[in-house]
Amino acid sequence: MTMQSTVRFMLALLSTSAKASVALRGAFITQALFMLANNLVFFVMWWILFQSVDEISGWRFRDCTAMYAIVAGAIGICQIMGGGLRELARVIADGDLDSYLALPQSTLLQALASKSNPSGWGDIMSSFVLLYWAEYFVPGKLALAAFLMCTGAVMFLAAGVIIHSTAFWAGPIENLARHAWEFVIAFSLYPVTIHTGFLKVMMFTLIPAGFISYFPVELLRDFSVLSFLTVLGATTFYSALALFVFARGLQQYESGNRIMLRT
Repeated sequence: MTMQSTVRFMLALLSTSAKASVALRGAFITQALFMLANNLVFFVMWWILFQSVDEISGWRFRDCTAMYAIVAGAIGICQIMGGGLRELARVIADGDLDSYLALPQSTLLQALASKSNPSGWGDIMSSFVLLYWAEYFVPGKLALAAFLMCTGAVMFLAAGVIIHSTAFWAGPIENLARHAWEFVIAFSLYPVTIHTGFLKVMMFTLIPAGFISYFPVELLRDFSVLSFLTVLGATTFYSALALFVFARGLQQYESGNRIMLRT
C-alpha cells in the first residue's frame, strides 16, 4: 500500500469505528453517561484528598485534574477507535487473525478497529468537564490538551499491543494481558512525582505512563518545546516498538504457531 492509500484507509477505519460506537443510540447514551458518572465519582477522591493538603509532591489540585482529564480522554479514544485491543490476545491465540490476514490492509489496524466501545465517549466527555474544572477550557490550551489525548491514546494502544502480542509466543493469556494493560492505565492516574527509584524509572521506560500523564500536565502548565518534542519522540518510539513486536509475532503466527496452540 502507498502512503496515501494507507492514510485514506486509516481515516476510513477511524470513521467506521466512530460510527459503530454510536449506532445503537440507547446503548451509546447509557454506557457513555455511566462512564462519565463513574469517572467523576472516582475523581471526587482527589478532590477530598486536596481538602486536607495543598499539594502532593509539587502537584496541586489543578494539576491532578488536568492529569485525569488527559488520561480519561486518551482512554476514551482507545475505546472508540481501538476497542479490539482488549481481545487481541484471544484473537491471536484462537487463530482468528486469519480473517484479517487475507485483506490487503494492515492486519493490526483491522484487529484494533474491529470493535468500538461506546463508553469511550463518556471518558471523552469527562475529560472536557475536568479541563473546564482545571481552567484549561480556552482555545489554545484546549487544542493542546486534545493533541496530548491523541498522543496518549497512541501510547496506550502501543503498550497494549506489545502486551497482547506476547500471546504469539505464550498462548492464551487474555486475562493476564488485560490486567497488565490496566496496570499501565493505573500508573498513569497518579502523579509521577510521588514515585522514586525504580518505579519512577519504570514509568518512563517499561511503560509510557510518564509520557502520557506527567509531560502533558507540564505542557499545559508551562509549554516547552523540549517537552513537546519529548512527547512526540516517545509516541514515535513506543509506536514503532509495538509495530515491530506485532510484526515479529505475526511471523511466528504465520509459521504455524496457531496450529501448535490448538493441538
